[in-house]
Amino acid sequence: MKTLHSLAIIALLVAGCDHTSVQPTESPELASYEGLLAIVMDTDRPVLAVHYVSDDQELQFNLDSAEAGTSIQVHRVLAGSYCVRTVTWPTTTFHADHLDAGNILCIDVEPGVLNYPGHMVFVDGEPSWSRSRFFARYVPRIQEYEALVREEYPGLAPWLVDRRRDGYTP
Repeated sequence: MKTLHSLAIIALLVAGCDHTSVQPTESPELASYEGLLAIVMDTDRPVLAVHYVSDDQELQFNLDSAEAGTSIQVHRVLAGSYCVRTVTWPTTTFHADHLDAGNILCIDVEPGVLNYPGHMVFVDGEPSWSRSRFFARYVPRIQEYEALVREEYPGLAPWLVDRRRDGYTP
């Protein structure tokens, strides 16, 4: 499996695909080892970067910056499991692996499909002397997600699956 990922990374670099963002007008064709990841970010402040890392630490990608509010972005990434490593705002960076915080916002990207883990929601709680009280989670909002894909990424609308037919549960 490690060899497959290494070969896939080399193939992407040779092809010049060092940026994972899919443009709203794109209708990408995926290799057998790639998937699309739709992230809907719901945040009360601007986010400069969200850094994902694979379980084996070999694969990584960054979400693009986002303004406060609700926004969607789609990325083409290698299939596999990823967790958020850091979230960077204009004034601070949250390190998911700091003080044994453990893996947060983990996802499995399946090849050949448009993956949606849920809306990425950031909530800021009351800080204490020892913790920032930052909370993050995925919240499934399927109808809002599908409407955003159809509106902002019309070329990806055919990638939406009939969840009732496929027995999909987030």
